[in-house]
Amino acid sequence: MENGTLQIITKGYWPLPGFVKVWMGEWQDLKEKSRAENGKTITCAAGGQLKSARMIILEAEITKALPKKIIATVGKTYPRRFVLSRWMGGIYANVDGRRLGQLRAFYDAIAPIYKYHVEPERAGQLAAFVPFIPPGSKVLDASAGDCTFARVAQEHGRGLEVWCNDISKEMLGLRTAHIPASHLSVGSASRLKFEAGTFDAVVHTFSNIHTLDKKFFSSFYRVLRPGGILLYHPVKAPGEQWPKNFEEKVRVAMRKAGFMHIERRAVESLGKKKKTTLVVYLADK
Repeated sequence: MENGTLQIITKGYWPLPGFVKVWMGEWQDLKEKSRAENGKTITCAAGGQLKSARMIILEAEITKALPKKIIATVGKTYPRRFVLSRWMGGIYANVDGRRLGQLRAFYDAIAPIYKYHVEPERAGQLAAFVPFIPPGSKVLDASAGDCTFARVAQEHGRGLEVWCNDISKEMLGLRTAHIPASHLSVGSASRLKFEAGTFDAVVHTFSNIHTLDKKFFSSFYRVLRPGGILLYHPVKAPGEQWPKNFEEKVRVAMRKAGFMHIERRAVESLGKKKKTTLVVYLADK
């Protein structure tokens, strides 16, 4: 298959960073060749299976907030055009979050570079949610990623037994050694594999706003025991706007799933350097 070029363009007002790697089935290094004077176009050396690429991921050399979308054109003879939406600090991809296979492939691919690109104060932010859970509870982190919440919960000594579910096996593989493999489950948060009434609490933190899909909340409701609690913390990518009437839509989706008592709280993170206010929705079964 041909070798070609990777042209990266943005219509935003910020200059593009240097990009160091591209994924089109496997990671390969990029060597920057030229940059437009206005900082909005970069042309890099690229190769690989350009014609058959279905998903493309770019890794930037910095992790700060960048334009919401950029456009990547790959190849000269067989050009392919991708619109890349930012998923997390310094990583762009053309992933459709509604396609389970694409979502899994994306997180499996970025697992080796995940630690560098996440918010450095994430552990302190997640620690702010721990006091809401009764001591001794059996807890499911429904989209656990690298299981940071489970580690933080253990460190707080409240006797919480945390199980980690994530769509990506590679992300779960990033966990610390003292989180046993027996407490891991690979699968979609909307199709949890656990029996009904298994958990005292479910947490779904730093989740994308597409979780307004009622299947997520129905899945959480099913695996909770009577009287169990749900902690739902939604986030949006930089540059995105909250959907109109977002709070009411959250409440409607929760009620349709069966949750009747819903409370919205503002929580201060326990980060050592960066103090942030986090929004969490609390609901009980």
